[in-house]
Amino acid sequence: MIKKRLSNLALPVLMAVVLSHQQAFTAPTSAPEPEARVVTTKGNSFAMTSKACRDWQNFMFKQGHIEGGLKTDQLVVMRGNGDVLFDEAVAPYRKNTRHTMWSVSKMITATTAATAIQEGKLKLSDRLDQFLPVEQRRNPEGQQEYRAVTVQNLISMTSGLKWSEHNGDEAKQASDLPLMYSQGYRDFTRYMTELDFESKPGKAWNYSSVNANLVMAILKKVYRGNYDKMPWKNLFTPLGIKTAAIEQDHSGMYIGGSYVNLSAEDMAKIGKLFLNDGVVNGKRILPKGWVEHAKTAEPASLKKVHKRADFADYGVFSKGGWWLNRPVPGVGKAHPNSPETAMLSTGFLGQWLVVLPDEGLIIARTGHERDSERKIDKMITGALACFSKQTASAVAHRPAVR
Repeated sequence: MIKKRLSNLALPVLMAVVLSHQQAFTAPTSAPEPEARVVTTKGNSFAMTSKACRDWQNFMFKQGHIEGGLKTDQLVVMRGNGDVLFDEAVAPYRKNTRHTMWSVSKMITATTAATAIQEGKLKLSDRLDQFLPVEQRRNPEGQQEYRAVTVQNLISMTSGLKWSEHNGDEAKQASDLPLMYSQGYRDFTRYMTELDFESKPGKAWNYSSVNANLVMAILKKVYRGNYDKMPWKNLFTPLGIKTAAIEQDHSGMYIGGSYVNLSAEDMAKIGKLFLNDGVVNGKRILPKGWVEHAKTAEPASLKKVHKRADFADYGVFSKGGWWLNRPVPGVGKAHPNSPETAMLSTGFLGQWLVVLPDEGLIIARTGHERDSERKIDKMITGALACFSKQTASAVAHRPAVR
């Protein structure tokens, strides 16, 4: 188990780092040894000889003269039964190098909360006020709204809390700056519970790191002395994940909105959990019905999609913290050529986890490339063209999950 606290560095230095595209936080948590290009393939030597596979591989690693290719650090393609079809990393990354997940962390936080629900320690209907009482809130405004916020609101991004989520060139407008690097960095929870409301809980959708961080703050109250080990005991260890690291604020709260670190293969194992209905090695760790819940669109997110630009290249947000590729009437799909059943979790600079339920396939990719989300569609369709024959038999013979 690896934890890491945010450093108490001078604010001007941190501001400069963040406003230069947050480069300091995209390096591996543990520096890999320099080496030549690493290629590891398992059971895919025949498949990768096809033109479809070569084209997809070149696109994903921007090799040859592939126009608009991706600068990928790690890439894993996995079946629902755990078989690895493709596994490649580019130096200085190695197969087991952990990578900052950025906003993929939000889905992992939601999934961690689901394990608490399975244990009977939490309910979606539980209110924020039950764990972080409104009486401790010094802001006199929004008392009624605060009392109404539920765990479900936080997971589906409908808490109503005022927040601006920006990266890169727009980082100076982001609400994250004062939270992580000035007023709030010592105690995220105190800062977040003082925020104003811009809408009533459940009425409007707003993508926000504060929602995921408040879920982690609630879990800290629920698990108390067992909180530090909880993500490993409930999620990472059962899945065989060995590279996980989560940064904490100075109060010990895990920063669930952005600072989970994993390798691509370990990220894929979370996708495998969703392909197997929340069951691992015969044991249910997600509540029965949670996977379907995660495939259900959040109505407030649907209401925000009136044209293709409203997708923001991601999709429609779900009640379980995933992005969905489901079509919206009159608008279509965020990823036009990809399956409408696709589930996606995406993070800043191209951290992507894609689960394809009908095809029995998982794609996990890490990278350092801004504004690359429009290439997700080509990544998915290329993978399907390459691996469709291998996945077809895997889906046909997938064992029933009890």
